[in-house]
Amino acid sequence: MVRRSKRAFAGVYLSNFKYLSFMRTVNVKRFFGAAAALFTVAVFASCSNEDEPLPEVVKSEILDSGLDDQIVSKPVEGVSGTNGVELSYQSWIRVKGETRAFFDDKVTVTLTDVFNCVDSTVNVGSFELSGYHTSVSYKKRGERQEDFVQVSDSIMAYTVSFDQFSFDYELLFETAVYDDGYTRQEMPYHRIGAVKDNGYVLSDMEFEIETDEHDQQLVYLRKRFSHSISVDFNGRDYLLTADIVLRKYVGNHPCPVESRLVESGISEVNDEVWSTSYTVWAEVAHAYSDGTKGNRRYSAELTGSLEYETQSYKIFPDNGLKLESSGFVGDAVRDTVYTDGPVIVRNFRRIYETMYNYFSFSCPVNQYEASYDDGIIKFDFPKLEYGILHTVYELRFVGEEENAEGRRFNEYFLKQEIVGEFGQAQHQVSDEFQVIVYLE
Repeated sequence: MVRRSKRAFAGVYLSNFKYLSFMRTVNVKRFFGAAAALFTVAVFASCSNEDEPLPEVVKSEILDSGLDDQIVSKPVEGVSGTNGVELSYQSWIRVKGETRAFFDDKVTVTLTDVFNCVDSTVNVGSFELSGYHTSVSYKKRGERQEDFVQVSDSIMAYTVSFDQFSFDYELLFETAVYDDGYTRQEMPYHRIGAVKDNGYVLSDMEFEIETDEHDQQLVYLRKRFSHSISVDFNGRDYLLTADIVLRKYVGNHPCPVESRLVESGISEVNDEVWSTSYTVWAEVAHAYSDGTKGNRRYSAELTGSLEYETQSYKIFPDNGLKLESSGFVGDAVRDTVYTDGPVIVRNFRRIYETMYNYFSFSCPVNQYEASYDDGIIKFDFPKLEYGILHTVYELRFVGEEENAEGRRFNEYFLKQEIVGEFGQAQHQVSDEFQVIVYLE
């Protein structure tokens, strides 16, 4: 009988993992009646000599199959000193058949399950992890033949996926099929049961300095990601863990590895008719990778403004112009204007629309904003914001006129203003254009 030792099976797949190992003990035994004594000798001889063919089975049937009740467990020391468990039990099948003589055999086979833990390092762009999802997949790895028994080696992968990274718990298991050429049947085995996800926690670690192939010293902030699942196997839960070091690059040594906002404010406000410019600043305390400490002041120039496009003359059916609605429409857009180290300036742009019964017009509203992100802390600078905007208009009658074709019309001028509060200032944009109402 071909047997594979636990060491030979587990050595390849567990070199980089902590693990739990489950062994299903296998022995192949054949019991023949006295009338088949000479044939029995031949069968046992074939078990000891793989070059001799197995006897041809002309007829067979399965009488019974099952699993032994007793499961023997013993501790196993895995990679990095992590303790696991090895479970041994017997799976058997009783076959009655006929070759050149009758036989009645009990066949047992050794199956091994190995549940792997995860231990790795992953580079990420941020320690802010979004929600994750899980999935289960199966893959066949290989198979081996032991007399009339074919053993398949497979993996059940429990995958945990985040936006920035993913990892697999690999649950290795074996199944066996008896096939003597006449009768084929899957042998009993313990199935992997339900998998419960226990969630994760993040914990702080010391920063790390790594020298790359160009002799540059790269600084990484690190956090420990600890996740676990509980796997049901034969009515008992086994805890598997994922111990992953998340690394985030923050700069070349020396660079900040700790940051804290001390204070921030607004200064140098300059108000105009339709715009305001001002300065925002923040003082940040840093601890550096070389052990030094110090404070630094960061600043950005911001503006708030209204835009207005000059209108051409318009033709109305009459002088009954009415303001129906006004307000912001559509989706706001934040476009990056510029970056300066950890300081990012964006334009928060919205469209203010005025709707009359005869026409509408739009006024873009620009509001610059600044934020800070050095890979360690994030915050928004103080800012001035637009309050309520409103539209003021007046349709002013000029007189009755006649065009070159002799068509008579009343002439009006429409004056309209968009007014909005910005901080302590009041911005406004205005325009005046001709309106014609034909009399015939």
